[in-house]
Amino acid sequence: TADVRAFAGRLVMGCLENRERIDTALSAASRWSLGDVGKVERAVLRLGTYELLESDGTAVAVVVDESLELTRAYAGDDAVQYVNGVLGQIARERV
Repeated sequence: TADVRAFAGRLVMGCLENRERIDTALSAASRWSLGDVGKVERAVLRLGTYELLESDGTAVAVVVDESLELTRAYAGDDAVQYVNGVLGQIARERV
């Protein structure tokens, strides 16, 4: 739908415009360098982190759950725990 496309566009633009801030938050929340993280996981983490940092009222649990679904679908089950841990750390630091 048009609403979904608009939302996705806002997420992508927000990630691009805030990439340095997002990557700083990710580096602080993870033991791994972003360069060592798979491309899919890195993209999902950036989207999720942007949503957590610039929340428009979306619940943390919803952001994390949607991020985990994307990770499971495109990176596999092995990556889910890592993405969950990093986003959980960012969510805790945000509060």
